[in-house]
Amino acid sequence: MSFTRRKTIHTTIILAFSVLLLAACGSNNTPATTTKQTVKNASLNAGAVLQHSPAGSTQLAWSPTSHALTVSVTLLGLAPSSKHPAHIHTGSCAKEGSVLYPLQDVVANEAGVGTSTTTINGVTGGIPETGWNINVHNGPTMASDVQSMSISCSNIVNPNQKTTGAQNIHIPLAASASLDQAATGNALLKLASGKLTVMLSLQGLGPGTVHAVDVHDGGCGNQGKVLYSLKPIVADKSGKGSMITVITGVSSVPDAGWYINVHRTTDLTTQTGNDPIACGDVLTGR
Repeated sequence: MSFTRRKTIHTTIILAFSVLLLAACGSNNTPATTTKQTVKNASLNAGAVLQHSPAGSTQLAWSPTSHALTVSVTLLGLAPSSKHPAHIHTGSCAKEGSVLYPLQDVVANEAGVGTSTTTINGVTGGIPETGWNINVHNGPTMASDVQSMSISCSNIVNPNQKTTGAQNIHIPLAASASLDQAATGNALLKLASGKLTVMLSLQGLGPGTVHAVDVHDGGCGNQGKVLYSLKPIVADKSGKGSMITVITGVSSVPDAGWYINVHRTTDLTTQTGNDPIACGDVLTGR
């Protein structure tokens, strides 16, 4: 009798343990199924801060022995394979004077990276403290107002005017005072169920102007092909504009490797119309 009772108790314990084990296995399977469903239906947010394009800098180096002034210009975010006249002017970016020294054209490669180097002889007085500015134009020539408009400018300031030693200045190239060249803004991208929604807002545009917008492969400093053409953005009377575009059939957005480009016009067949005025790299998690 005692032996039978112990056997029954033992069997009951084994059965109870088996039920608990099965329950535990079932509870472990449930989160795995939920995780897969969550990933499949998850929405993804990404964003981009749109800033003036092109962006870059210029390096000025003056020699007290040869009186030669070397000017090196680098710009990122230009229209691929474009060409841009550049000059040193008197005055300032806000109040530009006459051309003092013409520079070599800034020529962009297929990624929109433009460079030029110019050596100017006979600059006996060195680089002045103020009164010069460097200007890069829309191009490819100066044949019309739209080609000669400034797309990047910076005032030249030299804190060291001593002509007994070498002078070296590094100056960032910034937005110019030309129409549409001070545009900034933000973009928000939302991906859900195969639909990519792009929301864009800009300010600093010319009143009533219309601008093509694209999502590209690459980055603002390394431009690539167009992935998605978005709706044009139209500026109101105050120079502000916004738009929303929904694109279907989009499976993913990379952590990096996309950028948004806003162009000067909707005519991208010409260099003057294609001119990128604002650009932002797309980053997920924003």
